[in-house]
Amino acid sequence: LDFLADVYSPVIEKIIIYNKSITTEANLKNAFSRFLPPKVIEGIIEGDNSITSSIGEQRKVAILMADIRDFTSIAESNEPEKIVRFLNDYFTRMGNIIKKHGGTIDKFMGDEIMALFGVPESYKYNGYRAANAAAEMLKELENIDTSFLNINGDSSIKIGIGVHYGQPIAGTIGSEDKKE
Repeated sequence: LDFLADVYSPVIEKIIIYNKSITTEANLKNAFSRFLPPKVIEGIIEGDNSITSSIGEQRKVAILMADIRDFTSIAESNEPEKIVRFLNDYFTRMGNIIKKHGGTIDKFMGDEIMALFGVPESYKYNGYRAANAAAEMLKELENIDTSFLNINGDSSIKIGIGVHYGQPIAGTIGSEDKKE
């Protein structure tokens, strides 16, 4: 038994370490998938620093901005819990549409969504993808439950969406501790 333990112990130890690394990688992917595109997550795991520290490059990009109309008055006339419930549903639905059309959510700013089509991954027809996402987002508003909110007027949520298509510099900017 001592001989078998000496022979197989290092092998078993390596299997345990390998399984832990696979589990850790899966946990990282799962945790960051809500915040980063899959390509960026894979790059981080593989140690590709160019994905998170690029100086920038010019490419054709569409930037979509979606903002809830009269959100300040809606927020002021409802309990915070109701606003959070609504925003989480709204952001989830809109985020799914953006992803479906090849976009990446850059950030949420209060009730506003900023999404990029062409960064970090670029597809053919980024402008059309953004426009199609915007049209679908407007349609999706009809499916969002707002019956629990106090809304002045006709009790429906309205959003404004702007899409700009052009050739910005795509890359990361920020400090050593925080980049966007």
